[in-house]
Amino acid sequence: MTLWTRIYVGARDAAWLTRERASAWGLLLAVAVAIEAINLATQLILSASHDPHWRPMTTDFNAFWSGAVLVLRGTPALAYSSAAMTAAQAIGAQPAHSHQFLPYLYPPIFLLLSWPLGYLPYLAAMAVFAIGGTAAAMEVLRRVLPPSWPTLAILALPIATLNAAMGQNGFLGAICFGFALLLLDRRPVLAGCCLGVLACKPHLAVAVPFALLAARRWAALAACASSAAGLAALSWLVLGTASWAAFFAYAPMARAVLNGHEAWDRMVSVYAGVRLLHGGAVLATAAQLVAAGLAIAMVVRVARRRPGAGPEMAAAAAAAALCSPYLFDYDLLSLSVPMAWLAGCGGARGWRPWEKIVLLAMVVFPLEARNCNMALGVPLSPLVTAAFFAVIVARGSA
Repeated sequence: MTLWTRIYVGARDAAWLTRERASAWGLLLAVAVAIEAINLATQLILSASHDPHWRPMTTDFNAFWSGAVLVLRGTPALAYSSAAMTAAQAIGAQPAHSHQFLPYLYPPIFLLLSWPLGYLPYLAAMAVFAIGGTAAAMEVLRRVLPPSWPTLAILALPIATLNAAMGQNGFLGAICFGFALLLLDRRPVLAGCCLGVLACKPHLAVAVPFALLAARRWAALAACASSAAGLAALSWLVLGTASWAAFFAYAPMARAVLNGHEAWDRMVSVYAGVRLLHGGAVLATAAQLVAAGLAIAMVVRVARRRPGAGPEMAAAAAAAALCSPYLFDYDLLSLSVPMAWLAGCGGARGWRPWEKIVLLAMVVFPLEARNCNMALGVPLSPLVTAAFFAVIVARGSA
């Protein structure tokens, strides 16, 4: 057997990746993640000490908290004003124009859900948001994994720490998809309601209606649509028509972020990958549409067989990484649900070719995704997520 053959077989079967080794590496990774989390928390607190509201300059949570504060002031529509948000997010004595503001790109549904955070001081609100959201996501993943799996396998996920450190809301995708996977077979209406909450992050839910339609899960589909519409109506009643009008008027800002070259190395979509390779917007859009179409077709293929909540929701969640052009690395936390499902299937029924190595890549790659994109100028993220989607579809179709 040649060296290249050994490498090929070693990657395909990954017999070297035993449960014992995975547990040992998981322990080391968990320790490293804990040290980095403490380091990040210390840096955030120190960087916040010069601001009267104790706001770290490096967290995206500043946009969420500032939006909540504007709601409390009775001006929710100003969350979609660049000038108002720049002033609201200005750090300490620095002039507003010197601060690169963070735009509020989520619909008023998320503004409504995050409104209570404005009652808390910044650091307390961020702790509730980041720690509470991450803990909820970890609990859902614990339920998706078989009881025999150690909790360490969940706590060592680097993407969860990355999301929390950035003050982002990637945990919402994991919670919604996780509960849907757990409940779809037994309580389809409740599962549909969980999926409807994704209306506050609609770019993650592109494949969801196709999966529910193909599987003929009518109750879940109706509940999903109703809960999404209900949240939209509630946000309209509470926050007013002006908030929705301002959100739609602000849409060009999302396109500006999508087409800003400074964001491509932080994004994990096919669109960003093509732009990182210096492809034009037309070519990137075409590649994104092809990827989304193929992903949705594969989700429909899996769901038509109605193999169960696990394969259907795992495929729909994994497809999110290929369907949306606007996808940052912290959104990969939603893929932790199909990761947990795949790990459970492999442990219970044996591993199929390429599953172990691809799952390992999904665990560790988010640690260096940005650095790889910046240093190499090569979009590795779409390749990893496409490979992961392929093994999820293959497992769900088996």
